Formats: sequence, structure tokens, C-alpha cells
Amino acid sequence: MYRKPALSLIELLVVLAITAVLIGMGSSALILLRDRAVTKQAVDEFVQNFTGTRNLARNSVSVLSPGTNPGIQDDVRIAAQLADFDHYAIIFANDSYARGSCKNLGNFLDCSAVAGSLKTSIYDIVSATALDPDRCGALIFNQSTGKFNFGRGSGAAVSFSPGITSCVYEFKHKNTPGVGFQVNVDNISGDVTIQ
Repeated sequence: MYRKPALSLIELLVVLAITAVLIGMGSSALILLRDRAVTKQAVDEFVQNFTGTRNLARNSVSVLSPGTNPGIQDDVRIAAQLADFDHYAIIFANDSYARGSCKNLGNFLDCSAVAGSLKTSIYDIVSATALDPDRCGALIFNQSTGKFNFGRGSGAAVSFSPGITSCVYEFKHKNTPGVGFQVNVDNISGDVTIQ
């Protein structure tokens, strides 16, 4: 009676090694996919916040920072005339950004009422930065028109950057090199383009 020879130990080890390599490649691809999804979510939230802030400016309502008016819930919108604000800003700093109301004081805008960073849990693993912070560190929206300009900020003081027509903001995953998106904002067309 003829018996087919069984697999040798070396053949079994080769099969196990190939299986381990395939599992390793598959798991790293899943991690990369997850990191891209989180980074894309941060970009999508920025685009929503950009559109929302522009709409707030067009509709002349203000975003109050927590504790500004006791008894009114956080992030309450009230008439801008009552709050004495005439601009809105999205300010990039510390690998994140914040938005809120600002008051024009002549040479600069007082943005001390800008609320804290939005969606802070995402910005623990995704950084959001302006590629040219000296000219594009802030997006400044004019009340009632919704038109915006670029500016530079130093704490609560934000000033305009004249002549700048577009800026690029970068969103990168902090733990995975190579995972990131760039967002181009054009103040002539008002377009926000994700690259």
C-alpha cells in the first residue's frame, strides 16, 4: 500500500511564515485606512466649520465663548449688535484651530472671545496647521457679507494680511507619516478645495 508523504517541518514553517507576512501586511493596511479616515474626518469638520462660520457672518449672529453670558447655554447664538462684534475668525494655533467672534479695534481685531478648539479629541492625533502662519494664520469673516480675508494672529490680536488671495492648511495624522490632506482656501471664489 502506497502512502502519500506528509508535509515536512520545513514546509509547514514556510506556510506559517507566508501566512504571518500576509496577516502583517493586511493589518498595516487596515491601520493606514483607519488613520486616513480620522484625518479625512478632521478635514471634513474644518470645511463644515468654515461654511458654518461664513454663514454666521452672513446672518449676523455671534458665537459666544463659554461663560460670556451667565445663564445662556454655551455656544449660544445671539444678535451681533447686542454682542458688539463685527467680525468672525477661525484661528490656527497649537496644531489645532478655534473659531469665534471678533471686534475691530482699528489696527487689529480683538478675538479674545474665540472659543476653545473644536473637536479636541480628533486634534490629539491630527494636527491642523497653516502652511504660511505669518500671512494665513487666521480666516477673518466680515459680518453681514460673509466675505473673508486672511490674517495673522498673536493670541487674541489678529490683523489682516492684505493682498493674499489663497492659503493652504495642512491636516496630518501625528502617528502615521504620509497620512494627510491639504485644504486650499481661495477668498476670491470662496472655494475650499481638498487635495
